[in-house]
Amino acid sequence: MESKHRTVVLLAALVLVATMTAVGLVTAQSVNLKTVKDPQNRFTIDVPASWSVTTQTKNPAVAAKSAAPQAAGKAALLPDSLEVTVYDWKVPITAQQCISESDLVLRYAIHTWTVVKEGPTTIGGQPADTRVYNWKASNGQPRQSVETCVSHGSRVWVAVGTTDNTPAKLSTTMPLLERAIATLQPNVATVPSDTSPAKGRN
Repeated sequence: MESKHRTVVLLAALVLVATMTAVGLVTAQSVNLKTVKDPQNRFTIDVPASWSVTTQTKNPAVAAKSAAPQAAGKAALLPDSLEVTVYDWKVPITAQQCISESDLVLRYAIHTWTVVKEGPTTIGGQPADTRVYNWKASNGQPRQSVETCVSHGSRVWVAVGTTDNTPAKLSTTMPLLERAIATLQPNVATVPSDTSPAKGRN
């Protein structure tokens, strides 16, 4: 009898998780996006239409943020965010190498993190590498980020979306961030022409 009860509880939990995931995906797909163009014409990207957006000629070229969450009587909470930076190297660089180089930035900015998943993909017709990692902000807020490096020749476009590392946010906002990053369209015509696409590591 006890074994049957445990099975029922387990099945109910699985159904609940599946339902929450499905609702999150539907929510992410239903949010309106707006196209933002880099001031230097190096890329475009779609971001949530209700978020505030800043563009500039220095990095990050595009920074989009949600409204800051309300936290009465507590320390200010961090908003969801999406930033795109562009770097030109002296030599060709692969998307995988870009991810490795960004470790230096992470060590300085957040010190420690845990990679949830990582792998190759394609963004805007260009080779890319994406990873998702968990970390903790200086105010103790648990965060999750999705980072995507896109490469062409000596240029890399780096898109980083961040939200809270909570079940509710991971089922709604994280799919939205991934959807937005997938719209990144690098303008390869503006890449310096004296380099060729980088080869992968041996």
